[in-house]
Amino acid sequence: MKTSVLIVGAGPTGLMAACQLKRFGVDCIIIDSKSGPTIESRALVVQSRTLEIYEQMGISSKAVEDGQTIERANLIVEGKIARTIPIGEIGKGLSPFPFLLVYEQFKNEKLLLEHLKSLGGDVWWNTKLAELSQNDNEVNAVVEKKGEQIKIQAGYVIGADGAKSAVRHQLDFTFTGGTYENIFFVADTEAEWDFGYEQLFLCISKNTFSGMFAMKGYHRFRLIGIMPKDFQNSDNVTLDEIEQEVVSKMGVNVDFKNTSWFSIYRLHHRCVDSFSKGRVFLAGDAAHIHSPVGGQGMNTGLQDVYNLAWKLAYVIKGVASPKLLDTYNEERLPFAKRLVRTTDRMFSFVTSENIIIEFLRVKLLPPLSGILLKRGFFRKFMFMTVSQIGIEYRNRSLSLNGGNDFLKDAPEPGDRTPYVFLHHNGNRVSIYELLKETRFHLLIFDDEAEINGFESEFVKVIYVRDRNKNTETYKKFGVKNKGVFLIRPDNYIGFRSSNVSSQEIKKYLSGRAHFNSV
Repeated sequence: MKTSVLIVGAGPTGLMAACQLKRFGVDCIIIDSKSGPTIESRALVVQSRTLEIYEQMGISSKAVEDGQTIERANLIVEGKIARTIPIGEIGKGLSPFPFLLVYEQFKNEKLLLEHLKSLGGDVWWNTKLAELSQNDNEVNAVVEKKGEQIKIQAGYVIGADGAKSAVRHQLDFTFTGGTYENIFFVADTEAEWDFGYEQLFLCISKNTFSGMFAMKGYHRFRLIGIMPKDFQNSDNVTLDEIEQEVVSKMGVNVDFKNTSWFSIYRLHHRCVDSFSKGRVFLAGDAAHIHSPVGGQGMNTGLQDVYNLAWKLAYVIKGVASPKLLDTYNEERLPFAKRLVRTTDRMFSFVTSENIIIEFLRVKLLPPLSGILLKRGFFRKFMFMTVSQIGIEYRNRSLSLNGGNDFLKDAPEPGDRTPYVFLHHNGNRVSIYELLKETRFHLLIFDDEAEINGFESEFVKVIYVRDRNKNTETYKKFGVKNKGVFLIRPDNYIGFRSSNVSSQEIKKYLSGRAHFNSV
């Protein structure tokens, strides 16, 4: 059996990969050893950047409708609310989704699976990877399905099969890092208390840390925390058994009931040295795992394959040379390594038993957070970081500056396309409404120029005509008079220039973007 891409793992990352490849018209097979989609909630938060991707796919409204937005974040220190931080629309003006959305992993999987089926795809459940090898021209896999061995010849393979990745083990990728000392618990439960609902609560004390994240449903919360020491080596523990000690250390009066899921686990922080070997690529937990601080894990995996899929599609269709695929590792690996380091430091801070750090956490954190979050620049920085809209690929192979006469804060090559409204065909629309096709989009800021020869199956030309250069669109793009921006299919800026020159655009496409012909 032959396919262009074999995807191993049908969690959120694998399903996103399949959806994106189908969206680009590329055939693929996706397998998973499970009998069906995840039924536990598992990963919890969907960040703004992920929702922007969902919007491009036409499925964001379903996610928002079925999710729970968080209006406020609260720090509870030794049993009392020490700080309340409004976060309802903390990113207003920066994204069409300026909020924090709780939308559990199983809901994401269901949403993506339904979308995949609408595109003509499906998952081979109860199918595991048995063997994997590759040469310069193909990847050969043997999979086992209901006792039958099936040979698959694939152009490429994406390993999205989680922290214990069979793909990673088969090809001996390095996966360095460590394991946190403490054992943690997670529970989806109801809570009755006096502090309110539909909010986020971080409970901090000298000897413990726990978090409560509002979920969809009556008084539903995700509760996470450090397992009490007396239960660290126990198996088959329930929330009822540890509830008294957990509540005591939280220092609050709360009653947990109707728990639908409870699990204990160790946390790891690890990352591969490379996201690819030959024709095989890793993504999501198969490539990087880290603490749950900031709700970054699932979202990072989704963005891994969002970055990879269009590049694979262009190479498979013969539009670009295989050199384009090198940019996947170049762009995603540095971010993954930085994310592992950052979440590790943050997690160590909130869980450390060091007496000095305990003092800083309990006494300094609440007032300092209040002071910082009153400042607009810090709120913007925090939102852009946590929401992942601030991820950038500046100074990478696919990012090129041409003529550079732009305003000081203009978005640069490698940045995500800014969220802005503009007038198009007589209507005021979001720029993202114009960037939904599976093509590069060439934005031309010029009232008179006509650039011919670029409109094609893989490049769409959009003219931004406005003689009043003081509009929101011109300001957000930093255009003083004229300019061009070439937007990649994943809505990142590849090339910009203050010179409206067809030669410069052709040079970028045939050089940096590795197009075979322009």
